[in-house]
Amino acid sequence: MKNNDNQLCLQSILLSFSKAIDLMHPELNKHHIHVGYIAYRIANLLGYNKDHIQDVVIAALLHDIGAFSGNERINISIFEDQSYANINLHAEVGYRLLRNFIPLSKASHYIRYHHKPWKSIQAQDKQITEIPIESHIIHIANRIAVLINKNQNILEQISNIQQRIIDYKNVFAPELIEICMELSIKESFWLDILYDSIDKTFCNELNLKFIPFCSEQLESLVELFRRIIDFRSRFTATHSSGVAATASTIAKIAGFSPEDVHKMKLAGYLHDLGKIVIPTEILESPNTLTSQEISIMRTHPYYTHIILKPVPYFDTIRIWGSQHHERVDGKGYPFHIGNTDLSLGSRIMMVADIFTALAEDRPYRKGLPTSEILNMMQVLIKKHVIDADVYNFLCNNVDEINYIRTVAQDNSKLEYQNFLKP
Repeated sequence: MKNNDNQLCLQSILLSFSKAIDLMHPELNKHHIHVGYIAYRIANLLGYNKDHIQDVVIAALLHDIGAFSGNERINISIFEDQSYANINLHAEVGYRLLRNFIPLSKASHYIRYHHKPWKSIQAQDKQITEIPIESHIIHIANRIAVLINKNQNILEQISNIQQRIIDYKNVFAPELIEICMELSIKESFWLDILYDSIDKTFCNELNLKFIPFCSEQLESLVELFRRIIDFRSRFTATHSSGVAATASTIAKIAGFSPEDVHKMKLAGYLHDLGKIVIPTEILESPNTLTSQEISIMRTHPYYTHIILKPVPYFDTIRIWGSQHHERVDGKGYPFHIGNTDLSLGSRIMMVADIFTALAEDRPYRKGLPTSEILNMMQVLIKKHVIDADVYNFLCNNVDEINYIRTVAQDNSKLEYQNFLKP
């Protein structure tokens, strides 16, 4: 499928994002893609039209987006564990994250109820008048996916999976059980699920939506990603907005064009997008991270790069954002880019990220005074970590930059508090 200058391919970025979500835990590799494929086959057999199927598949690809911790992801992936206390919490969070992004608004409603059982819904939830059948499609597709043992021949598992689904007839919609039985007699259905190019297979058939590439739609997409990144933890709830405000202000001082200042702001919002692969247990750890946890943390700028790479419009934003842990001397990570290969935009993002992080409260310390932060950054200049000229832009305008950063983060804090309200 070809892209052009005026359109954004929703397919590419959602697939990249859903793959990244599954990287949080190795046992869940390709889980969202598998659920998306099964849901696609169910919706297709039900006779849904193309647009309807697209919304179902998009919801399936993102159905666990509200599950922020590794333990939560594991708990909700256990087939029998429907009594898990927070089984519906992640579905509600996913709904709240996605509902205001118009291309995903329908999908958000399907996600909201994707763990609700077919029977006794009214008895359990008096306020819910009707659960969308699409939610039930995602529910049964999700449960089929978690029953598959990737270490065993898939064809040997068919009868057991069929029986497990039938045994839970009070949980799944009767017509969907019937559809799944019809699908399950075809070996090709099961083999397709585990085929390495499954994402290309069903997306080429489905031809997922393009989004008109207008500024409003782009801003809405970036805002969605910012909330997904920051709202995973109260300790990071305002970080991206602080980095965006700091980086874009420094870029303006440095003489960037208005267009590039705006790109710098977007890059600040998206620089930690790859943290979707980091469990909140690590992000919120009050202790010194272990070597294994540090290794996991060091992956996040790479995944920022990977998630944004399918969208050509984001190329500059991707470079500036994903290089925020590089060093001037080339000893940073994950690309070890330095010296003349490290752009001014990336150098600004590095300084903005460090300054904002040091000014914020973290699980293991309180935010530091500005004077102490500037002294620490001078040491980083001597160690060839950050750029001296960019530091001077910050230091010479620190009161203005700090004010702009604080206002942006206060606004994000208020937004986060409203997000948490029932």
